[in-house]
Amino acid sequence: MNDNVLKFPKFYKISEVAEKLNVHEDTVRRWISEKKYIDLSEIIKLKKSYLITVAEAERLYNLFSDMKRDIRKKEKSFTYFMQADEIKYIKIGTANNPKRRLKELQTALPFHLKLLAIDEEIDERIYHRKFAKSKKRGEWFHPSEDILCVIKALCDKS
Repeated sequence: MNDNVLKFPKFYKISEVAEKLNVHEDTVRRWISEKKYIDLSEIIKLKKSYLITVAEAERLYNLFSDMKRDIRKKEKSFTYFMQADEIKYIKIGTANNPKRRLKELQTALPFHLKLLAIDEEIDERIYHRKFAKSKKRGEWFHPSEDILCVIKALCDKS
């Protein structure tokens, strides 16, 4: 093999970078025009678009993954207890906004859901382990006496 051959970096189109970062293409274009986040030496300007080196795309991906992780760490999460009327099972889950989560779940289920209680201190995984014998499937549990006592205590506390 000839060692004198020039090696060029591989490039991504803006659409590919946007898809990997889960942002709109216009957002990536704005970062380029505002010289924000992107190292301009890692970009080639074409007539109507840009090409971004693989190395720069990977750096952006890592940067945004770290930023999203930091945002999630800062957001407070709550353990919630919800019940489906018709089937009586209780869902024990976690959400930053349990009322919004209720609405999201409600659109996906044919049953009426109600928010029974919210715990601001104990993580859902502790409840899942504690009530493992009552587990039906996933985050859904049979309404055992122990679970109902915890829900009552949380309601009395608030």
